[in-house]
Amino acid sequence: MDSPPTRAALFPLCLPAFILLCSLSSMRALSLVSLGGNFMMLIALAVIMFQLLTAEHKKLEDLPPVTGLGGVVSAAGAILYALEGQAMVLPLENRMKKPEDMTGPFGVLSLGVGMVVIIYSFAGFFGFLTYGNDVQDSITLNLPNDELGIFVKAVLLFVVYSGFLIQVFPIVAMVWPMIKRKLKNTCGVSTTTKRIVHFSFRYAIVLVVFMLSYAIPRLSDMVPLVGVTAGMLLALVFPSLFHLLIFLPQMEYRIGFLLDIFLDILCIIIGMFFVIYGFICNVQHLMR
Repeated sequence: MDSPPTRAALFPLCLPAFILLCSLSSMRALSLVSLGGNFMMLIALAVIMFQLLTAEHKKLEDLPPVTGLGGVVSAAGAILYALEGQAMVLPLENRMKKPEDMTGPFGVLSLGVGMVVIIYSFAGFFGFLTYGNDVQDSITLNLPNDELGIFVKAVLLFVVYSGFLIQVFPIVAMVWPMIKRKLKNTCGVSTTTKRIVHFSFRYAIVLVVFMLSYAIPRLSDMVPLVGVTAGMLLALVFPSLFHLLIFLPQMEYRIGFLLDIFLDILCIIIGMFFVIYGFICNVQHLMR
């Protein structure tokens, strides 16, 4: 039986497919690809949830209710990494026909984040209840390599592939306007030249991502590190800090205002604790 291809052989084989995907630059194309990925994701989730619910479960009293502080910090990093779509909020809101639909109790943001929280909580609880300490970094690695398990893994590969376009979108939306202004100011380039530079920029992002992916053999080791540092800063520290810097000079001795200031300071303290302690724990884990 032939041995499976190595990582060094797989990366060049996959590169053209991702370059082709990133050639789609319109919002309509992004929406269609995302819709297809979400549909496939629902199929995979339904199969995974069915297998977790019908599998033999361990007794709750035989499982530890909580790990140490390092485990809690790593879990917080992984959870925040799962919400990496927060970078898409502003670019998508700016492109929406009705931007007001993004926010609110039943807005796109609240419903999207709520669904992610529910799905991850379900998979985490029942995955640990089913496999205990033998649970892998990704629940799909615990699935048997039968026809159904291979089908789920293949579907999730397509989901990851389609989601790559969404991850590239905010980078292009933020950086490309600056490059375009630079081109316009330095020399009056033609529309064709701008398109060439635009797609070259997109393909450069793909190459950088592929090089980083190849340099990181186990993504699961980097997920908590990225989540507990960049994710925690974006979710807790920076918003609270900016809110504090803007409204603190307008000091008012009202209960509501003082409560907001207290919550900002509390979020900054908690966030910085997770950032510092989580960074130390994850670096020590990587060194081991």
